Amino acid sequence: MIDLVYKHFDMNSVKIKKDIIYSYAEKKPLEMDIFYPTKNISKEIKKTVVLVHGSAPIQNIKNIEIFQSWGKLLATSGFTSIVFDWRPNIGSSDVSDLIKYIRVNANELELSADKIAIFGFSAGVEEGISQAVDVNTGFITEIVAYYGKIDNSILTETEIEKRPKILIAMGMLDDTFDINCNDELILQGKSNGWNIEKLVHSYGEHGFDAFNEGEESNEIILRTIKFLSEN
Repeated sequence: MIDLVYKHFDMNSVKIKKDIIYSYAEKKPLEMDIFYPTKNISKEIKKTVVLVHGSAPIQNIKNIEIFQSWGKLLATSGFTSIVFDWRPNIGSSDVSDLIKYIRVNANELELSADKIAIFGFSAGVEEGISQAVDVNTGFITEIVAYYGKIDNSILTETEIEKRPKILIAMGMLDDTFDINCNDELILQGKSNGWNIEKLVHSYGEHGFDAFNEGEESNEIILRTIKFLSEN
């Protein structure tokens, strides 16, 4: 079982809407799950967090334990969160289609359309984050990248006041992405006014949030939640 190493005692109290169709690919539906907080949350931290999974040789990746647990944890922490199926390396507009859908239907779905955070994992970082940024008109408030390389093209956003903050978390023992793969983006971004933070897990593997149980993984996960709460 691949599951999130950090658990919150209240994670199973969230409300979940399952298998909402946001688009079709080759006549087959692409679906999302929405996780809602069940407690009163201050407007200052109320936002929508979109989790973008990476590649895997299975279908319905949104249903595996780690992404379901992330959705629950974020909802427990006060965010409405979305986990969805998309097609890395194939679906060139799946993520942007999802973003467009939730913004158009935000009132019906009870989502924030103007404060959206994008949270990518592995192969979902480069392609997924880029697709989201391509349709950003100032509504993306944060970008979180776990063990993946962000495409430098996202730095073409021009309005400093609308630029999302970026948090990057890498594992020292990652055998898929080098821990320094985003250093050029960080240097270029910071020199042009971007707010970028990088965390390195000292014994983290690729997928440290699933495979490296312990204090350091917990600290990075909790720092991520705090980062999402600060804007």
